[in-house]
Amino acid sequence: MTSERPVSGEPGEQPVSGPGRESVDVLIVGAGPAGSTAAAWAARAGREVLLIDRAEFPRDKTCGDGLTPRAIAELDRLGLGSWVRTLHTQDGLDLTVFGRGYPLRWPEGPFPAVTAAVPRLEFDARLLDEAIGSGAVFRGGVRVSDVLTDASGRVTLVRTADGGEIGCRVLLVADGAGSPVGNKLGRKWLRDKMYAVAARSYMTSARGDEKMLTVAVGAGRGDAVMTPGYGWLFPLGDGRVNVGYGAMVSDELPLPGSSRSLHDAFIEQMRDRWQLVGDPENYAAAPLSIGGMVENIAGPNWMLIGDAACGTNPVTGEGIDFAMESARHAVDMLGAAADYTRVWPALLQELYAAPLAAERKIIRAIGMHPRLGRQLVPLLMSHGWRGRFVLRSAANLVADDDKDAAARLFRLVGRVSERSERPIFGHSNVK
Repeated sequence: MTSERPVSGEPGEQPVSGPGRESVDVLIVGAGPAGSTAAAWAARAGREVLLIDRAEFPRDKTCGDGLTPRAIAELDRLGLGSWVRTLHTQDGLDLTVFGRGYPLRWPEGPFPAVTAAVPRLEFDARLLDEAIGSGAVFRGGVRVSDVLTDASGRVTLVRTADGGEIGCRVLLVADGAGSPVGNKLGRKWLRDKMYAVAARSYMTSARGDEKMLTVAVGAGRGDAVMTPGYGWLFPLGDGRVNVGYGAMVSDELPLPGSSRSLHDAFIEQMRDRWQLVGDPENYAAAPLSIGGMVENIAGPNWMLIGDAACGTNPVTGEGIDFAMESARHAVDMLGAAADYTRVWPALLQELYAAPLAAERKIIRAIGMHPRLGRQLVPLLMSHGWRGRFVLRSAANLVADDDKDAAARLFRLVGRVSERSERPIFGHSNVK
């Protein structure tokens, strides 16, 4: 797969082809939501795209399977809105706080007032099909063994474990929270600041067809808070639910037990209420890179996107919307800059730093002062407009052009929080 044609706006000279070596315009590593979305947009823009992943597809991934209104908006942009709406969708969230339920409808506004729960085995495969249908070439079972750069930090060659060599004008790294390829390029995940762990499984439930997502904050026995985090039950529409528990972790907030013990305790607490049957199936757990806690996410001709760029929401644990949004912005960046080293983290900071900072501060405050959470959260949820504000803030459902009072308050909290919650996307390195 060789290309000799120039592509305007891409940094670097045309990679040199030779025996055993190929060259492409855009190489994308990782075929999850970020990688496949980027591949689709780049191919539609007329670029030659090679998408590789170490896994063969379809493949599963640890996830709550929930698609927020922001994620639905990205599917609409990609042309998959009709498809996702044929699946099991929800029109609201049943937020349970210390045993009391607060049913909330998704707010009408710039984002669709609908969500969906789609198993990643199905969702990621559908996005990959869209990328291939848009013109990208995909290869599964390909693991990157090395990345070569020149003195300026420009990627010149990617080597694979099977002995292949791929040159590229642009490299987009979408290989997940651990990002082995990003680490080879100098990425630094600031896990000591804050990260998350999540565990999920699938269970049969008589409530598996409900039209509301359920999130439980302060889950535990009696009044005890298990850990700073929450449990979820997301109906899949086929008699099953995705059930799991996610917790925030930092040096100040250690994890009080294993992911499996937290997951199992939450299931037992919800078993009768949700009529959960039998034992959990397909249990899986994984760390989540959250809150922009990362440095060195770009170089002259490469960018990290999705989980590799640590943009997962610290409150909800949702990362698919950021994955798809960051992929779209990265493809837009291909023709807008000759060097991505500074402009890419600066753009992510501009778009996401304030809300991520506010969400990290909220999680840290509740985790360090659980009594505050037991008193404050029910107070906030006790009135309609306050509950809607909490929902919009937690799920980042405030658009750039929203002018209402809740949006202005959300931005103010974000700006104030950002001053004390650095670094975000390597904020200290961006001037």
